Amino acid sequence: MRNSVFRRLVNMPIIPGTKLSAKEMRLIRVLRDEALFVSGVQVEMLLEMNKRRTNERLLKLVDGGILRKRVRLDTYTSFRSPIYYLGVEGCKMIGMSKKDLVRYMTTIKNYSDRSIGHLLEVYDVFIKFTLESKVTEWVWHEDDKWFSIELGLYPDGFVKFEKDEKQYSAFVEVDRDTEGLRVLKEKFDKYRRFHESGAFKKLFGECIFRVLVITTTEERIAGMEQQNPANDIWFATKQDFMRNSLWTKHWFAKEDFYSLDFRPLPEAPEPPQPSPEDPEAESLREQERLRWRREEEDAKALGHKINNRLAWGSLYGFFGLWGFSVAMLRPVISLILLLVVLYVVIFSDP
Repeated sequence: MRNSVFRRLVNMPIIPGTKLSAKEMRLIRVLRDEALFVSGVQVEMLLEMNKRRTNERLLKLVDGGILRKRVRLDTYTSFRSPIYYLGVEGCKMIGMSKKDLVRYMTTIKNYSDRSIGHLLEVYDVFIKFTLESKVTEWVWHEDDKWFSIELGLYPDGFVKFEKDEKQYSAFVEVDRDTEGLRVLKEKFDKYRRFHESGAFKKLFGECIFRVLVITTTEERIAGMEQQNPANDIWFATKQDFMRNSLWTKHWFAKEDFYSLDFRPLPEAPEPPQPSPEDPEAESLREQERLRWRREEEDAKALGHKINNRLAWGSLYGFFGLWGFSVAMLRPVISLILLLVVLYVVIFSDP
């Protein structure tokens, strides 16, 4: 929902005062539910008409008060291109009160020219998804959701969409080459931490984590790739994105080119947890372990006792042999016996 003025009007029926085609009704719904305004090219996309027929129809919608036009200053100093939004009759069609109508018109009038360009490019992405997939949810940049979570930034959008009853999702970032690569690296790092921390799964459940970055040139993509450590942040130029099918395999990531219907392999299942043990059986096993430990300690103590007795017996025997050797004046034998006794004394347990 783009504007708080429309929050309570989303489910209200549109009651046309003039006959509108189904595609013109789609344009009114987009302006009611999602976009503050649209460009002439975006009206072309939504009406699915060529430029001449679109301009003819726009003229009638503006003359009938269903739409209004505001011109904005482009990069060309001598050219002002129009944007279109709901007129008085269009606001009446969606059941807007007079107070809300005044607030809505004031919002459009005061919207900064400098901000319109980026917002229109985000609308390009939204309309492309709307026309070529089944969009089930689009969370906009200013949604309160981003204020209360651990992402640490405000994405240009988050979209949930479907193809052949399979569900997909992605964050959307539209880059106009106005931010430095260092700033973009910080943004990519925040996305990566948001995913790896488990915060994304906690907020969005089983949705696929993916960030689609739509930028100006392939050279810009090359610079971004050097700042990007993750393979789930994908890049495409705005020209490729708008010219090709939404499902074309032109999204570039660290390892390959991908299409939006690519699904990563499922994560490995958690290892099975051991079943809870029977307390009585566990108690018996613990008693058995203690019994074996006591028997082992008793056997070691007995071995030490035997070794000590042998060592002291050897010592006594030595002194007898040593005395005999001295008596027989055989110093070499005495020395050998002395070394043996020292070995026994040193290496036997006390």
